[in-house]
Amino acid sequence: MEFIDLLKNLNVDIDTLLRRFSGNEALTKRFLLKFPDDKTYEGLKEGVDNGDNATVLAKAHALKGIALNLGLDNLGNQSSDLVEYLRAGQVEDVRSMFTGITKEYNRVIELINDFNR
Repeated sequence: MEFIDLLKNLNVDIDTLLRRFSGNEALTKRFLLKFPDDKTYEGLKEGVDNGDNATVLAKAHALKGIALNLGLDNLGNQSSDLVEYLRAGQVEDVRSMFTGITKEYNRVIELINDFNR
């Protein structure tokens, strides 16, 4: 699989992502392929598991930024929704929102790991 195929499978807006990295495909690739090593999702999961909404807010906000910068809009937007939900003082649906984030996160990680094999 070519890197461009990975981007398509991840539903990345390729032109926008490459512009974000000044057209440097090698740099884009390097940053995207490091994403599975980032520990933000694990911190988010820990916050959800512990019912620590302050941690959930901080980690969801961080994941949103990382994901959106890498063109992972589905993951970034779901994380953003969780951030806005918590900022509005709501907490009842945190776990269900996290389930959606987990599904997308796992899909992204699986695709990147498959590419790296």
